[in-house]
Amino acid sequence: MASEKETDIKNGTQDAPPPYRPSSPTPTYHTVDERAPQHHDTSTSLPRLNPDECQWKRPQTTTLHDAARAGYVNVVKYLLSSRLEVDFRTRYGSTPLQLAAQRGHTAVVTTLLDHDANVNGKDFYQRSVLHYAISSGDTKLLGLLIDRGADVHAKNLAGNNALEMALLETLPEMAVFLMEKGATIREDLKNSAMFRNYWDLGIQGWPSHPP
Repeated sequence: MASEKETDIKNGTQDAPPPYRPSSPTPTYHTVDERAPQHHDTSTSLPRLNPDECQWKRPQTTTLHDAARAGYVNVVKYLLSSRLEVDFRTRYGSTPLQLAAQRGHTAVVTTLLDHDANVNGKDFYQRSVLHYAISSGDTKLLGLLIDRGADVHAKNLAGNNALEMALLETLPEMAVFLMEKGATIREDLKNSAMFRNYWDLGIQGWPSHPP
């Protein structure tokens, strides 16, 4: 049964409360979690952001990044055929090539390289594709990237190359492979007690016993 107040509102004898109106318009977002520029029509084309814009304005990911990271090679090929930018970077500067290499998706990596992806591009932390690829644990993938021109000496923001990152992350197989490909180690790491597990591997230039 309706209350007296509800009956009064229905009969017009009492003013109804005003409808809720937010203090500011609700923002619209791209599906990639990024606010749409006011001048851009998202229904007809993809956003083209200026690389010089502030980092937070860049998308967190794009469809190409997501497909590359998931290993959907046919989706990647389709998106590239639509003339998407192969080296478009996320909010953190990651490229589709880096994300594919991180997950060990060799077919996707090859496809992106065949479409002229920058094998020596870096993210905003100065990590190269080799820094990403060591997480895959796949030495064949590392070899592919190096054969296609990846720089084994490239350093990240902390000053570590991919070999040194492999050591820090306790990935001896990746570390040995990178050493065989010409990567070098800083002396302070080579003589560090942190890496005593590597001393008996018989690697050229590596200490055979603790300093």
